[in-house]
Amino acid sequence: MRFLTAVVLNGCFFLLGSLAPAWPQGTAGAASPSGWYLGGSIGASWASELDQEGWNREATCYPTDPCFDADPTPTIPGYRWRYKVGAPAGTRYEVAVGRIFGRFRLELSLAQRKNGLDQMFSSISYYDGTPIGARSGGTVVSNPQASIDHLRVRTLAFQAYYDFPIANGPIVPYVGFGAGPAFATVSGVRFSTRYEDTSANAPAYDPPLSFYDSHQDEDLSDTVPAAHLHVGADYRLNDRTRLGFRLSHSMLGAIGASGTYTSHPWHAEDPQLLNHNRFNKARDWTLALTFQRRFGN
Repeated sequence: MRFLTAVVLNGCFFLLGSLAPAWPQGTAGAASPSGWYLGGSIGASWASELDQEGWNREATCYPTDPCFDADPTPTIPGYRWRYKVGAPAGTRYEVAVGRIFGRFRLELSLAQRKNGLDQMFSSISYYDGTPIGARSGGTVVSNPQASIDHLRVRTLAFQAYYDFPIANGPIVPYVGFGAGPAFATVSGVRFSTRYEDTSANAPAYDPPLSFYDSHQDEDLSDTVPAAHLHVGADYRLNDRTRLGFRLSHSMLGAIGASGTYTSHPWHAEDPQLLNHNRFNKARDWTLALTFQRRFGN
C-alpha cells in the first residue's frame, strides 16, 4: 500500500507539472490571498480489515453442545463470537466550506464513504471465553449463516491545512489534518441458524429442534470520534480556482451497537434479548480528485 501510494502521488505531481504554464514572476513565494472558498472531492476508498466481536447473555444449551447431555444442565453464562470483516474498495464524496489565511486554510467538511463488507467466521465461545466443544455421538447439526452488506460512514470534520508554495509555478502542495464525529452504520447484519437430526431414526425432541432456530436482520449504528490526515497538491487554474489530488488517511473509534433477534429460543425467557457487536480497527485510505473555488474576501 505504501509503494502504491508513492507511485500515485508521484504520478499526480508529474501530471500537474506537465500541465502547468509558466507562472508569473513575483508569485513564487507569495502566500495565497485571504478569502472564503467552497470545495469538494470525489475519490476511491480502501478500508482496512475490521475485527468484529459480539456477545449476548442468553443461557440456552443447544443440541450440538456437550451440555445437552448433561444432567443437570450446567449454567450457561452467555456466548461470544468473533469475525474478520474484509472491506473491498468503495467510494467517498465530500463538500466543504473554508477560509484562507495566507498559507493556512481552515474548513468545515461533510463527507461520506461506503464500502462493501465480507464477513469471515473466526471463533465462538461461552461469554467467559471457555471454548465450546462438540457433542459426543450427537446426530444433530446446524447450518449457521452470517453476512453483512456494507459500512457507510458520514463525517463532520474541522480541518486545517498548510500550503507549501513552489517557486515559479502554479502547483501548491499541502498537508492537513482534521477531527470530528463520524456517524457509522453497519447495514444488513444478518445471522440465522437451523437445527436438524441427520439420523435415519431421529428421536422425538422436547422441545422440538425448531425451537432452537434463531434469526437476526438489522442495521447497527454508532457515533464515534474520527481523525484525518491529508497530503496533496493543487493546480491553480486561476486566482480563484484550484484543482488537484489528495491522499487521506482516516481513523475511527470502535463502532459498537446493540440489536435484537427476529426469533430466538431465549425469547421464552427474555423477549427483548439483546446482542452486542463491536467493530474495531476502522481505518481507510482515500485518493480523491479535489476542487476549490474562492469567493469574497
